[in-house]
Amino acid sequence: MDQEDQKAEQPSAEALEDERQEIEGRVIELVKALLPDTKSKVGSGMLASAALQEKAPEAGGVELSRATRLKELGFTSMDLTMLTFDVDEEWGLNLKDSYRDDYLTIGELCDLVLELRRKSSDGKAG
Repeated sequence: MDQEDQKAEQPSAEALEDERQEIEGRVIELVKALLPDTKSKVGSGMLASAALQEKAPEAGGVELSRATRLKELGFTSMDLTMLTFDVDEEWGLNLKDSYRDDYLTIGELCDLVLELRRKSSDGKAG
């Protein structure tokens, strides 16, 4: 495959930005589903842990952004595991061993999803 063909297969900057925004919006929805004030079940059918509910009763009022650290929301290891399962299920990925949850922000999680999706599609195309 020559360079012209490779360039033609690369998504445009606009398409990448659209995908990034879509991923970010969905990740924020998944995070919100685990916050105690939502009282909703997540994709795995489990409720947010009791520890999260105790630690962050007001977390629903926090504005979530790319810079928000999951640990700052009071996420426990179990909550992070549940979020990982939900992200894996949503995009057909396997995040296991792809990140360290002690410093993970929403933005880092979104970037990781985008990176793994790119690698996955590169592998399928090649």
